[in-house]
Amino acid sequence: MQRASLFIDGNALFQAIDELNEASLKWLDPARLASQLAADHVQIRRLVFAFTVTGEDRARAQQERTYLRALSALGVACLTEDPVREFHECGRCGHGWDDRRARHNEANLALEILHDAWSDSFDEAWLVTDQISESHLARKLARFQHKSLTLLSLRSIPRMMHDTATLKRKTLTKRQLRAATLSETVRTAQGEMIARPRGWAPRESATWRDLEITGL
Repeated sequence: MQRASLFIDGNALFQAIDELNEASLKWLDPARLASQLAADHVQIRRLVFAFTVTGEDRARAQQERTYLRALSALGVACLTEDPVREFHECGRCGHGWDDRRARHNEANLALEILHDAWSDSFDEAWLVTDQISESHLARKLARFQHKSLTLLSLRSIPRMMHDTATLKRKTLTKRQLRAATLSETVRTAQGEMIARPRGWAPRESATWRDLEITGL
């Protein structure tokens, strides 16, 4: 039986979802997504989610921390980092500002993947990312026998090189993510219920909005 693990760059995923303007997709269940990706003969071995809470927006940061707690309750390995603070200055007016961004997600995930390959924990690694430079990771994986890497993204990934036995590329669809969202609440081992953030609730369908407008 083939073994596979799913690794997710959460910041890259959330940025792509923001561009789709469909926040409900952030309430993602990695286990359901992995089940969609897996064939009948594939066993899911590990789920890893790397994320940096930048804290630029308090409400958004609270939503993200709630989601990380839900993932931890479900047994997903969460790799978290403090954000990098960078100072920017406008070349025209001289105005300066601080910017916080995610750091090390790609490096942390690469280390996790290589460690698991060395431990012979999987045969195939699925990596949700927008980083097209991950081909070097595939080359490192090629040093291990029978290990492969599949890059997954909501955006079309440019083919910097042809797919090989150790590197493949696939595009995730909104339909896949919609079918892989968590239920409205997640129960922890202690019995606490973690509710989906309000801002991440699915939007009403056009049909229901029309019914409300017409009063039907």
